[in-house]
Amino acid sequence: MPTYSADFRTDADYATRRFKARSPQHALKIARAFYDGDTEELMFQSYDGGHPVNEISVYDEHGDEVALWQDDDLRTRLAARDLLDAGELALRELRGFYNDGDSEAVRVLVAAIARAKGRQP
Repeated sequence: MPTYSADFRTDADYATRRFKARSPQHALKIARAFYDGDTEELMFQSYDGGHPVNEISVYDEHGDEVALWQDDDLRTRLAARDLLDAGELALRELRGFYNDGDSEAVRVLVAAIARAKGRQP
């Protein structure tokens, strides 16, 4: 059975653990179960303190990434720029239809874009 390395990453640190598994997806499943049940056994290389794991990547014996899990918050953060760009595009399109400011969609997008850019709506 192949051996896979799994990196457990947080915003501040990481830990690596090796697992024998039938496939990359099986290794990822084992790594997720290990994290859920045996987190205290992970030896994190600290950047600065403990945080919840937000990414697990699995590597084969050649060092190639073969499976990946990311929590919802990380995926959202990684997609934030694309979501902001899409929101700005949608806002420009919506303003063409609702130039009287009477659209809830326009108000919500204006407020969300302002918050994302650190401004008041």
